[in-house]
Amino acid sequence: MKHYTPQNHTSFPGILLLASGSVVLGLVIGGLAYYISTLIYLLFVFALIIGSMAAIVYSKLLRFSKTRNRVIALVFALIFGVSLALGFYGMPYLATRTQTISFLQERYGIDHATAAKEFDVSITSMTGRSGLWGFMKYRAQEGEEITTYLAIGYAVLPPSTFSMKNGIAWLYWFAETILFCATSVFVASESGTFYLSHSQKDWFQTRSTQIGSVSLDDKSILLSRLSANDVPGVADLIFDEDRFGHPRIEIYSQLGEKQKEEVLLSIKQTYRKDARIVKRVIIDLWEVAENEYYILQNRLQNGAASAIPVEEPGLDNNE
Repeated sequence: MKHYTPQNHTSFPGILLLASGSVVLGLVIGGLAYYISTLIYLLFVFALIIGSMAAIVYSKLLRFSKTRNRVIALVFALIFGVSLALGFYGMPYLATRTQTISFLQERYGIDHATAAKEFDVSITSMTGRSGLWGFMKYRAQEGEEITTYLAIGYAVLPPSTFSMKNGIAWLYWFAETILFCATSVFVASESGTFYLSHSQKDWFQTRSTQIGSVSLDDKSILLSRLSANDVPGVADLIFDEDRFGHPRIEIYSQLGEKQKEEVLLSIKQTYRKDARIVKRVIIDLWEVAENEYYILQNRLQNGAASAIPVEEPGLDNNE
């Protein structure tokens, strides 16, 4: 049994995986998002939905890389979101470039290199920039046509079309990029709350299970027995979940996601915010070995704790 203190954890392979995955997956998801947008697209809502779905992928990547560092997670969340935006805006550029080059080759019988050069020269002459940046400036100059649909009850109104040009187009694209990034940044900001096993370098499950409760009067005894690695003594203090009213001490367990050799015990103290709402605050964390956890479970299941009357009925509501 070891006292658990949440620590940052990074490794070179993990950061390398997070960096490459953020760029590659961001570009791929952005490219897929562009094709989806040709079928259905809603102002702002589309970017928010795509960003939210992408955040799930980034969360999996973050945990797979075994990176527990809020700053690093935030940096690569931004890289992931920007890569998604580049993929989303880059696909129409690549599609237009490919189609134009093919047209020039067929129309004028020139080779691919010459046709590509003509395309780049044309974009540069119109915008002063080449590549994707020049293409985006061209789109802003020409204007983006947006078609909206509105339904009132069962009546669908005729679609309306408007154009966003120049500064308005750039502002909208900037806002869309923020929405692509927002949910991944939120996930990254929460990464510091994830618990990683120090010995196994494996994440503990985010879901915790209450295994019992302890009388608030026995709080100091519980903490001293944990410090003394007195597993049977700790088990003697734990009773059924609802044996005590609030405030009380509650014990929660979290297993490892892959490795099962270590279990995280969270010691929480409850207090009443009002007559109906009970709040919980973590006062201690302990990393216990699998065999020690089984000792706790067996003693609880075998009824090592004797019955004690409930102090108060109390509601057990989380907020």
